[in-house]
Amino acid sequence: MSRFAFFAARSLVSSVSAFLVGVALHELVPFPLVLSGILLLGAVILLVFNPFKSRVASAEVLAVLFVFCVLGVLRPEFSEPVRVPELDLRVGMRSVVEGTIAAEPDTRADHVNLTLRELTLHAGATTVNVRGAVLVFAPRYPEYAYGDRVLVSGVLQLPKPIASDNGSRSFDYPSYLAKDGIGYQIFRPEVKLLGGGEGNMVARFLFQTKHRFIAKLSDAVPEPENALLAGLLLGDKRSLGDAWTERFRMTGLAHIVVLSGYNMTIVAEWLAAFFFFLGFYARIGAGALGIIFFALMVGGGATVIRAAAMALLVLLARATGRTATMARMLALAAGVMVAFNPRILLHDPSFQLSFLASLGLILVAPLIEHRLGFLKKYPKTKEIVVATVSTQVLVLPLLLYQTGLFSFVALPANILVLPFVPLAMLLGLFAGTVSSIVPPLALIAGFPVYMILAYILKTVQLFADLPFASATVGAFPLPVLFLSYLVLGIIIWRVRRPQPHVGSPAN
Repeated sequence: MSRFAFFAARSLVSSVSAFLVGVALHELVPFPLVLSGILLLGAVILLVFNPFKSRVASAEVLAVLFVFCVLGVLRPEFSEPVRVPELDLRVGMRSVVEGTIAAEPDTRADHVNLTLRELTLHAGATTVNVRGAVLVFAPRYPEYAYGDRVLVSGVLQLPKPIASDNGSRSFDYPSYLAKDGIGYQIFRPEVKLLGGGEGNMVARFLFQTKHRFIAKLSDAVPEPENALLAGLLLGDKRSLGDAWTERFRMTGLAHIVVLSGYNMTIVAEWLAAFFFFLGFYARIGAGALGIIFFALMVGGGATVIRAAAMALLVLLARATGRTATMARMLALAAGVMVAFNPRILLHDPSFQLSFLASLGLILVAPLIEHRLGFLKKYPKTKEIVVATVSTQVLVLPLLLYQTGLFSFVALPANILVLPFVPLAMLLGLFAGTVSSIVPPLALIAGFPVYMILAYILKTVQLFADLPFASATVGAFPLPVLFLSYLVLGIIIWRVRRPQPHVGSPAN
């Protein structure tokens, strides 16, 4: 198998791409397991024996790519099942389910979402332990925590797609939940607390620390500025409310209050710049520690870990200038993440946007940067323009496909807001720390960050209220999405391709 390893190493990006194509094919055109096994066997035979020999020089390369593609087709077959027979029989019926809250409770305006695992189904005097997960839409009070063991009683239902307001698109909510292994829902059940302290001890400690810190922030900064600060520091965007969340979307600034590789990269680059007086490796280390600290503060879940990994690669790429190498590493990281959970490829918007934004910062930013010489006297503005344009170039087609919303004010809004985001995060961290140690000084410590947060909110509101701030496009078909990225890929490849020197002999 040495030749297999040799060609795989030479074409890492192609091999990972072939694997991802295979995973997508399984979702779009389901393959019978037997057919997939036959295809894999044929690919391995072609690779080992190579009947074409030297007559077809690329036969082994094609065989390697075919093997990876078939492995991608096969991978979802071995994923944990989302639906289980015991629960399927109870769909539409009132059921009593016992389970452990296996993720941080997701608090909304009028309810809280609880993800239950380690399930026990109660049917009269019979109890059955079942696999799978149930999403419970429970009242906000009393409050529950990660690791609590609860007993819920309600009608078990299957998730349904969610249509947009104008009916032009439909959100595949069942597949979105399935990426986390959730196949069932219970709305507004009766909930009884049975106990606590279960689940992962480290995760429980991180969530408790996060909640205590958020409580201390509320002592230092009033609403709605406090909600924005919780979003900036901890990705807790739900506390902003629907109205403010929509304003951030309309102005192209939603990325600053979500858990994404782009958001973490902002933190890391600012920290690296803050420690300018240290050596190169120390500054990079400070940025990397900032990403790790951010990930720990928000609980270290799977989504956070994926975003942190991508942010670290972007930090290394922009610090070392080795964009080609880091792009390959980003592709490899994406392949590993999808291999671990194949459902995230097509059904996890956070993974998709983080990957594309990170890829834009690695590949597109260097192409734009040297073309903005007129901004060399304003390095901070230039950096923000480069980061905003390079990420928007790659995420725009996906955003149009997912939301149908195009922001006309994203560039000026980002230029006016982004310079203050790292400072707001630093001062917010300081205010939360002071509030925790010396509570009487909370308001004094929180005043500087309050002023910055008020400015950000005012700017967002002014741009969102403009009549031309954003526009809603109609349905954005999947083939158009693929064609858009094909065209973008060709353009980036041609621009990045080394140009022959003048006077060099023609090929």
